[in-house]
Amino acid sequence: MTSLPVSVSVLVLLLGAELGIVLTLYVMIGCRQRVGSSVVTVAVTPDGYADAVCEGVFVTPAERQMTFSQFLDIIDQKVPTNGIVYIQKQNSNFTDEFSELSDDIELQMPWATQTFGK
Repeated sequence: MTSLPVSVSVLVLLLGAELGIVLTLYVMIGCRQRVGSSVVTVAVTPDGYADAVCEGVFVTPAERQMTFSQFLDIIDQKVPTNGIVYIQKQNSNFTDEFSELSDDIELQMPWATQTFGK
């Protein structure tokens, strides 16, 4: 498992940060370093609603290809964008687009494996 640089970890502890801030730092710093140049699929909707009925029509989000760093720049409000952007796929983009992070998580959830037998 990869950890944050000591200087970042110490800074977070000194600030008395909560878990949400630590996770944000991990994503914004750690993930940007490790997968920032990877091209990912980003879903975009005008209002955040996807796979939904809009004016009587079933709609799905538009999908754009961009680097993960470009996505984080939008999330961090460094780059303006029209619409709501997020990363998701019905059949797991983690294994396809974020495999570099697989050492940081368990690919199996024991309770789910036990429950579903897979």
